[in-house]
Amino acid sequence: MLLKPHLADKSQLMALLRPVKDLGFPVIGLVSDGQQSIRLAMGETWPNTPYQYCQYHYLKDIAKPVVDLDRKLKTGLKKSLRGLREIEKQVEDDDSIESEVTRDYLAATRSLLLEDGNPPLDLPGIQIYEKASAVKASLEKSVAKKGGAVLLKKVLLLFRKLPEFTSKYQAVKRWQIPIQETARLLSPAKISADQRSETVRFEMECLLSWMQKSYTQKEDSLLVSNFQSYTRGFWKGLFTCYDAPWVPRTNNDHERFFRQTKTKHRRTTGRRSWNEHILRFGEFVVFVDDALNQQNLVSRLQQVSYEAFNQERRRWTKRLDETTKRRRFVETHWPTLNRLKTNFVSELVSCSFF
Repeated sequence: MLLKPHLADKSQLMALLRPVKDLGFPVIGLVSDGQQSIRLAMGETWPNTPYQYCQYHYLKDIAKPVVDLDRKLKTGLKKSLRGLREIEKQVEDDDSIESEVTRDYLAATRSLLLEDGNPPLDLPGIQIYEKASAVKASLEKSVAKKGGAVLLKKVLLLFRKLPEFTSKYQAVKRWQIPIQETARLLSPAKISADQRSETVRFEMECLLSWMQKSYTQKEDSLLVSNFQSYTRGFWKGLFTCYDAPWVPRTNNDHERFFRQTKTKHRRTTGRRSWNEHILRFGEFVVFVDDALNQQNLVSRLQQVSYEAFNQERRRWTKRLDETTKRRRFVETHWPTLNRLKTNFVSELVSCSFF
């Protein structure tokens, strides 16, 4: 499945999962994101197994309109704070107290331009606006105490357009409320002995009802419809982890593991894609780093029979041959096609003669 992200058909995915099932390991839980074909394939391959739909992907999906609105706020705020470099040049070689204080304010302002947040819960636009408001308030107090602070006044002028973004900031904050409330309801901190899937499901139903009654403005239709659509899609598997606590709420650890492995490969080879790497060395290459840290690795490898090793080696050799054929065709496609045509014609002639 790592090598074939384009597959979207349930039957093809089940064919890929079948060798995993044939290994015979007990599967006590399943976690995946929102792709329908993956859900169907895993659900039919391991029926009656607790199946959790990733809550982090759910939060990302329901927050898409909020994230888009916040992105516009962030872009506008960053554009409004232009002009830092000119003031930085003025205080670069000045050792006065005012210049030193100005440099500190400039550093705080420049940090706003680097703010990216961590959507969907920590939105950068909101953070930039709130931090910019705090910097502006501090500057106003400093300028009021020392009326002749020319440099500080120049820094304060950078924030002159901040009030223009107040309405946009309030709009994002208003839309963020149901997203934050959803995250709170789904939070593992709320899981207790008397709180199971029925309780969380009921609280989510109450949230949906409240949202329909509270977000009735024309511009709210995008938020509400998106929230309802993704909630319907995730509803069946959103609450499994509360009744099966051994099943994780998200597949973030799984995705983080593969991301780290891909990053190591990219740093080693300089290539963005690792498909050829997996094709060459086998899909189990992603577990090599972890296996090297496990105990009794040598003794476990010694338990593998020569027949099993040789069978796996033949399988990998066949995979390498397929890759080699594809590469040869890309590099010398006309000779390869001519050779195939010649072989095919020769086979036809021999068959006709026989």
